[in-house]
Amino acid sequence: MFFSRLMILGIALLVSSLSNATTHSLLTTKPTLDVEKFNAMPATCITLRQGRKCFATVTISLKVNTVGDYCVYRQQEAKPMRCWKNGRPNRLSFPFESATNVVYELRDQQSGQIIAQTAVEVSWVHKKTNRKRRWRIF
Repeated sequence: MFFSRLMILGIALLVSSLSNATTHSLLTTKPTLDVEKFNAMPATCITLRQGRKCFATVTISLKVNTVGDYCVYRQQEAKPMRCWKNGRPNRLSFPFESATNVVYELRDQQSGQIIAQTAVEVSWVHKKTNRKRRWRIF
């Protein structure tokens, strides 16, 4: 009985680690030749319940090989979060607040072309339930 519980726990941990690795690789794309590094830390933001907003301070680290005009955008938004003119950007920190995964893009300001992407994945500890909880002492 005890041995089977340990096996089930081990298998569950193995499956969850594999699924997290697969999800992370899907959300983070490899940078192009112009960009050496473009990643967000923390890459995962954890909230207590599914559907609630996650709050964190995210730092995007980036290293660009060529001097130019660059902007960081939140995907699907027209307004840039931050832009650099004739420079090599290296870091951007900002407060993060979201209930869903968010993708960030580094774009060339002149052409509007997406150079690199990274993401912050939102996960939760407890799944959302529709059941009412009634707390009783006795």
